Amino acid sequence: MAELYRVLEAGKIGIFESPTGTGKSLSLICGALSWLRDFEQKKREEEARLLETGTGPLHDEKDESLCLSSSCEGAAGTPRPAGEPAWVTQFVQKKEERDLVDRLKAEQARRKQREERLQQLQHRVQLKYAAKRLRQEEEETENLLRLSREMLETGLGAERPEQLESGEEELVLAEYESDEEKKAASGVDEDEDDLEEEHVTKIYYCSRTHSQLAQFVHEVKKSP
Repeated sequence: MAELYRVLEAGKIGIFESPTGTGKSLSLICGALSWLRDFEQKKREEEARLLETGTGPLHDEKDESLCLSSSCEGAAGTPRPAGEPAWVTQFVQKKEERDLVDRLKAEQARRKQREERLQQLQHRVQLKYAAKRLRQEEEETENLLRLSREMLETGLGAERPEQLESGEEELVLAEYESDEEKKAASGVDEDEDDLEEEHVTKIYYCSRTHSQLAQFVHEVKKSP
């Protein structure tokens, strides 16, 4: 796991070997997700620092990390001609830094919108499950009332208790759903607007068999 973390941190290729049943999948999950968590945390801290100061280092597309030195000339892929005046170089660098800050602000706004949308979707799912549980409880109550009515009819003949004759069981079975629950159940309030996805760091896990992929997904779901 530690070696996997170092390989990912250095952006290199690692070949790991371990006998069957020694926990390769779990080790890969822990190492890869730990690195991804730390990488995203460092990235956000650097973005926050750049947004706070309004200027900062340029982004190096080759190593997919933020340069920590302000002398990263040409990091955006723009070559500097020989003999170029210093004021031109400074102007271009300042412009690239401003463009970087503007891009970070836009990404931050999109990230906030996605997080808000995710919270809304989670809330809808909770409402949907709540409505489903309510229907199940009502069905169970209806079944109990039906069984009670059948038992009473069997024991008392045609005579039925007054509370059942008056139809009071309908009051027990009266279904109540809030507006939000109805929307969650029917999907009326679905949001069709898809927010543009920013560049995100992704981990691709490949395998020759579907069973290994299924096992890996199962382990990921169990991970905290």
